[in-house]
Amino acid sequence: DYHNVTTYYCTGYLVIAQTPASIAFLSRWEKELQSNPQLNQPIFNSLLRSTEIPEIRHGGLGEMKFPPGRLYFDEWVKEGRESERLKKK
Repeated sequence: DYHNVTTYYCTGYLVIAQTPASIAFLSRWEKELQSNPQLNQPIFNSLLRSTEIPEIRHGGLGEMKFPPGRLYFDEWVKEGRESERLKKK
């Protein structure tokens, strides 16, 4: 959980199918970043949860193959303990 949101996406690696909804979403994301330069990830997640573009379908990639930063850069992970925890899920 991040900021009490169960699904909070990292924007470091994205797979996006080209659809009218995804193009509209990316255009809106770009517009928000241009008008309010900041970290792109909070804006991305906020827009994803907004009702402005309701047709967006989304899902996360498996953490074992695509680890988020909290897993990839954490020393605990490098020691192997986190991957064992994830395997038990």
